[in-house]
Amino acid sequence: MNRIPETTPKTWHRYAARIGAPIALLLLALYLCWLSPGHAANLAYENDEVDYAVSAATWYHTGSYRVPVGGELAPPQYPFGFPLMSLPFFAFHDSIGAPILCVLFCALGLVLLAYSLGRRFAGVPGGILAALLLLSILLFRRTARHVLADVPAAFLMLLVLWCLLAAFESRSRRLRIACLCIASVTAGLAVAARLNAAFVILPIAVYLLMEFRSDRKKALISTAIFATAILAFVIPLMAYNSHHFGSPFRTGYSAWAPWIHDRPGFAFRLGYLASPAISWPPESAHGNFFAYIICIVSFFSERARSPLDYIGIVSTFLTVILGLWALGRNKPAGRFFLILSALLLIPSFVLFNFYFYQNMRFMLPLAPLLAILAAIGTCRIMRALWHVRGKLRTGSLALLFLIVLIIGRFHTRNLFHFEHMQASSSPKYATVKTLAESTPGDALIITSLYPVYVEHLVIRGTERKLYPLAGNGPLFMKNRPEKPPRDREHARKLGAAPFYPFAAASEEGITSLQSASARGKAIYLDEYSTRRHPEALAALRSRFSFEKATSVGGWRIYRLVSR
Repeated sequence: MNRIPETTPKTWHRYAARIGAPIALLLLALYLCWLSPGHAANLAYENDEVDYAVSAATWYHTGSYRVPVGGELAPPQYPFGFPLMSLPFFAFHDSIGAPILCVLFCALGLVLLAYSLGRRFAGVPGGILAALLLLSILLFRRTARHVLADVPAAFLMLLVLWCLLAAFESRSRRLRIACLCIASVTAGLAVAARLNAAFVILPIAVYLLMEFRSDRKKALISTAIFATAILAFVIPLMAYNSHHFGSPFRTGYSAWAPWIHDRPGFAFRLGYLASPAISWPPESAHGNFFAYIICIVSFFSERARSPLDYIGIVSTFLTVILGLWALGRNKPAGRFFLILSALLLIPSFVLFNFYFYQNMRFMLPLAPLLAILAAIGTCRIMRALWHVRGKLRTGSLALLFLIVLIIGRFHTRNLFHFEHMQASSSPKYATVKTLAESTPGDALIITSLYPVYVEHLVIRGTERKLYPLAGNGPLFMKNRPEKPPRDREHARKLGAAPFYPFAAASEEGITSLQSASARGKAIYLDEYSTRRHPEALAALRSRFSFEKATSVGGWRIYRLVSR
């Protein structure tokens, strides 16, 4: 009797897995990466988060890519790619925290791309495991909860690789051209979002060379598509730099910090390869080449705190190595994807080892690739075990390995780790809202918060005036100086102009405040941001009486009265 193949149930299960798995993964990613725009409005990391969010908000409301500082609108220090991507999200939540929705969208996109590439090389189980491993990386979830360009840039770079792989495998001319167009626009936007994403040109060049060897006409068409889309972003960026910073190749980084970026041999130096530098977050106190290697081997595990962490480190390291081997054998698509990934990620990895501000979040584009490799390696192990004789032994070994991997990567303290929410729940945003709502429209505000943040939320649209408590705020130097500035003070002597003439606690500032008080101006100072400057506060207390006006989050807001 012939056996009738049960095609219908298998087909149903196949489609259920392909549709249900991505939806379930997106819901899990949404839960793990979600941060409301209200919490994001605290913008814990200055200057990066503040400049990105405020420049996007100003662009959305005024049509001008600027940040308010010193009573005027100044060009931001960061390229316009990420703020440009954030503009549509202000339609959903019109607040300074709206760009976090763009970051969330890109984080979900990274999870989907990891699933898609894992499924491409290891089936549906490989796709699910790749997405779960990506979500297990604390650095990824943490960065996805901050208004920073790292997650969007990583998403755009991986999308370029995905499109190039799709074009490489496609037999349809229309589909191939569509993939090339998407890859081109994405590559241009990635370069405008983060300058190091320019390395995306290397895998594109390899793809074009491969096409040139097979069909010169197709290669010329592809080159024209790529060049047009990338230049559509690069030329405006260079024109913007030339107009505001004196040269197409000089960026806002140099204009806002010339003593760093206008000093040849300081921003990039061989000595940074072995010397500890600034790290982010603080608990991952590494910051050099060897620490980067350790963190990558440990799959971005921040510090191993228990045996479970070490189990996860060892298991994922082994599966990444096996995934490299398995992907290399999956020819030609596997080798093609590995080559493109290496050309994109290795130069960026090397570059940031010589950069003065060494930070693990710059390595974030490596995270999805490592997740994909680990998933491929794990599926290879499971496939090999399944063919071993003795189903009981096979099932036991497979189950044991999966338990080790899952416990090591997904134990509760690791997966549901929300310590970074402490920064988001700080009273900073509530403080500036209180200053904006409870002070007169012509008040003088003394604070140590980042001036761009206060100018946007408190000063903009009013007659209020900002007095930084200590120091006179950031400097700005439009053109490159003839001599490289040695430090901030030397940069000022060479022409870097402060946005504020003096600090509130300086002699000039106190004289100005006393004169304004005599004219009836109300003066307010927030305790939350100024508490770390006791000497400056002592100088003000010697000339003014501090009267409590209101409080927020346990911190007082004082009104200063001249004695």
